[in-house]
Order: sequence, then structure tokens, then C-alpha cells
Amino acid sequence: MKLLITVLCFLFFNIAFADKTSIVLGIVPLYSASETLEIWGPVAVYAENEDLKIIIRTERSTQDFESGLMSGKYDAAFMTGEQYQKALLRYRAIAVPSDHTMRGTVITHKNSGINSIKDLNNKYIAFASPDEYVSSSMTQEILKNNDIMFKPVYLNSVSSVVIGIKKQLYPAGSVLEGFYESEEDLKAVFTTEESASYVVGVSKRVNNETEEYLKKILTNLHKNKKTAETMKKLHLSSFILPEK
Repeated sequence: MKLLITVLCFLFFNIAFADKTSIVLGIVPLYSASETLEIWGPVAVYAENEDLKIIIRTERSTQDFESGLMSGKYDAAFMTGEQYQKALLRYRAIAVPSDHTMRGTVITHKNSGINSIKDLNNKYIAFASPDEYVSSSMTQEILKNNDIMFKPVYLNSVSSVVIGIKKQLYPAGSVLEGFYESEEDLKAVFTTEESASYVVGVSKRVNNETEEYLKKILTNLHKNKKTAETMKKLHLSSFILPEK
């Protein structure tokens, strides 16, 4: 009898969820993999309904994430504006932050003795990735234009850079604006000009009905208590629909 009940339950749940559409949401690695899953988990729970479930996926590095974008690995993706420009042939934008721009900032520990860009000469500087545009490419261009010699160290995520500078493992590091301001032991050395912020895009294989549902979910994240925490940790106020 127990076996019969078990089999019936198994069949029931498989039938009930067999037609659920799975959407793989790729996340640019601003945080470690475990932190990313913790931050975005509430979004997956909030978005799930009887027809659809969200699977959060991130990568160890920005390079791996961009490779996934280019190969169409994700059904949807939270990416930087620069990454979206690279992936235009595969993704279309469905949501952007209401804060339209972001900047990169080189930070240091307040006791490092570094007070200006000239003090960075011949220093190790931590970056999330050689391919991240705002906090890596733009920052490194500024350093080179000021004849600053530096030794880059790549740590795979912006949060790892903040931790490394806080622990004084490196003299300085480049991060995205919003990631360090709450840390009393850290200070800014210089900041880049504004650049395009993030984009949530969907693969062109995603149907219109699912796309419209995801737009509704994303533009309401700031109104839900748990997903509002996600927005806070991403240093974003809200998502809005992109201009056409």
C-alpha cells in the first residue's frame, strides 16, 4: 500500500510540473557564486508560478559569463551595458535600472597612505576581471593616460576586491560605485566618468508571453519585501522598461 501511494505521489508531481517552463537566468559575477545565489534566490521564488520557474546561474569569472552570453547559454541575463552591446545579436533588453548610469571607483584602505592617483604608481591594483568595462577597462585607461605603472590582480568578483582592500591584502582596487560606500575603513582615490548601467535581456528564443511576464516581475521587484533586499544589495532602486 505504501509503495502504491509513493508511486501515485511521484506520478502526480511529475504530471503537475512536467509542463513548467524553465528559464535560466544568467547573472554577471559581481559577487561570489554563493553570494549571487543568495541575493537572487528571492527573485526566483517571487517569479515562479504554475507555468514557469527561474533557475539562477552564475559563473566563476566575467570571462566565463561573457562566453555564456555569446553562446546563448542563458534564456535571460543580468549583464552590464557593455556586455549587452556585445550580445545584441542574441538578446533583447526587457528591463534597465532606473539609475541609468554607473561609475567605477579606485578605492584604498584609509590607512594605506594613498591619497591621489600618483600614489598608485608601481602598486598592485585589484580588479574583478580584465574584461569588465567600467571598473577595469575604463579605470586602467585612466591610469595609463596618467603614466601610472601598476600591476593588475584579478579576483573574479567586485565583492572580492572590496574584501581584499578592506583586509589590506592589496594597496588599492577598482570597484563599481555603490559597493564600498558603507565600509568605513575604505576611501575613494578617483572615479571614472559615467557609463551605461546594467541590462536584463532575454534570448530571442524566449516567447512574447514569457517576456511580458518577466517584464512585470522585474519592474515590481522593489515593491516586494524580499526582492527589495535583492535590489538593495545590487545598489539599484528599481527596474524600468527600456526606451524603444
